[in-house]
Amino acid sequence: RRALELVPNDAETAVALADLFAATERYEEALEGYRSAADMSPSDPSPLLAGARLAARLNRTLFATAYLDRALEQHPGHLATLELYGDVMLARNDRTRARAYYTEALQRATDEDLVRIRAKLAGL
Repeated sequence: RRALELVPNDAETAVALADLFAATERYEEALEGYRSAADMSPSDPSPLLAGARLAARLNRTLFATAYLDRALEQHPGHLATLELYGDVMLARNDRTRARAYYTEALQRATDEDLVRIRAKLAGL
């Protein structure tokens, strides 16, 4: 926290602190830290994705979708966001929406991503 006090508007520091909170099972502080980092750096979707991944890991899919909605609002068509949204929908057993997100991700995928996303679609 001291680092964030010294550099209060530094998204990279906020993410590092959120990662530390997540690693020490201080999940609420971690989720708040990722949100704060996203506020500081709206051009970077990675804090929102980190928050969404943590929320999904905690089975808090509503939190995860809130982070992902915001990421897509700020970065429409972002591949990693679409794929993670598909993963979250699959965790919620919403195969129809998972398929829709994976299909959209597939349209934006590079060669290295194609196999992974196709495998996820095939598993539906």
